[in-house]
Amino acid sequence: MIFYIIYDIFIIMGFFRKKIDKTTKRIRGHIFVSVLHSFAMLFLTLFLLNQRLIYGDEMTLIQITSAFKKLVLKIDTKPARDELLFVNVAYDPVLVEKLDDDGIPVGEQPITDRKKLARFFEILNKKPDNYKFVICDIFFADPSPDDSLLSAQITKMKNIIIPFHENDDGSYELPIFDVENGFADYDVMSDSFLKFRLLYKDTIKSLPLRMYEMTHNRFLKKFGFLYFMGGKPSFNTMVLDFKVRYYDILEDVSPDPYPFVHLGEFLSLNENIIQETVKGKIIMLGDFKERDLHQTIFGSMPGTIILLNAYLTLVNRDNIIDYFFILYLLICYFLISLDLFSPHVKTERRYIAAITKYKIGNFIVKYVGFVVYLAVISLISYFIFNIHINILVIALYLKIVEYVIAYYRKKKHIVQPDIQEEQEITDEVDMTEKEEEIINETENKNIS
Repeated sequence: MIFYIIYDIFIIMGFFRKKIDKTTKRIRGHIFVSVLHSFAMLFLTLFLLNQRLIYGDEMTLIQITSAFKKLVLKIDTKPARDELLFVNVAYDPVLVEKLDDDGIPVGEQPITDRKKLARFFEILNKKPDNYKFVICDIFFADPSPDDSLLSAQITKMKNIIIPFHENDDGSYELPIFDVENGFADYDVMSDSFLKFRLLYKDTIKSLPLRMYEMTHNRFLKKFGFLYFMGGKPSFNTMVLDFKVRYYDILEDVSPDPYPFVHLGEFLSLNENIIQETVKGKIIMLGDFKERDLHQTIFGSMPGTIILLNAYLTLVNRDNIIDYFFILYLLICYFLISLDLFSPHVKTERRYIAAITKYKIGNFIVKYVGFVVYLAVISLISYFIFNIHINILVIALYLKIVEYVIAYYRKKKHIVQPDIQEEQEITDEVDMTEKEEEIINETENKNIS
């Protein structure tokens, strides 16, 4: 069967000559429509992958497949342990005045001790080429008595980035220090994080994207409705693969944790030890214990680790749309389209009849057939390309197309017999009229 389909594709492309009969035309039309439809499904898939929403129980499927790949099959590529350093600031707060919109003190609020931060950055500035990069996931919104001290050190840092956020009214609240910064908010659905956007509103660069641009000199740009990075098509929204998880920094859980220190305790060490510890590392400064925790498919995750994983996704080039991924989807969708537009009624096919003998098989064919197909396609896609496919919307679309095709064929089946019956009546009338004419002619001859 596959051979004949391939053979007919070659015929369409003109490689062979063959006398075209009705069967050949039908097969050609079937293949041609299936090819067009597979491209339509491809564009729908790419559009959905770039949306920030996840529909229905897709999060559960993503959670199960991700856990199976990483925890059961142990397919889990991580950065080397000597590439990262996590510095916790959750236990280094100080109280400062809380001001209202008019600048009037209304009380006190806790912020990270900026004198300790200034001291840490001072040590790093003594050997600016010793460390690789600093993600300082601390929002500097309100002033403090130690700002001048911190400003003198943080503005001298060679490679550092800090966050800014969006207010409830849609405006952006920038940090008080003039340092490289990036947008650090991310979307949460059903109280859980899953998808990360690189560009917000097509112009606002996320913190991981800006960090990647600084370290790799590649930039994400939008042309029309398409995104490109380094001249290659790219996703703007991604399901993060979470190469580093909360588990990886917990000494009492992980057998081989990443280096993790508390800021105050770290600063009590000799400067030489500090310099040796940060050597060649990306340093993450943030709250890893108390307030900045978010639910993900792998459980609770500090916000700083989410930002790190978004950066690692870019480093691993998982945002780039691979041409083999496109080819894979086209082949899968072409096979689905061949089945969808087949001239044979689905229930008349031998393998369908065999499956529907059982209750569970009948349920799968009638209600969740396309979901099962697409779930398998998504599973293979994740294992090969690290990309989860939005299956529920595509399954709904295929079900609607299947219904429209069935309705059209049923209507055509009803109309054609009516036309045939009308033709038979017309033929009978014509025959009667001819018989009357013959009889009249015969009578006229007899009279003559």
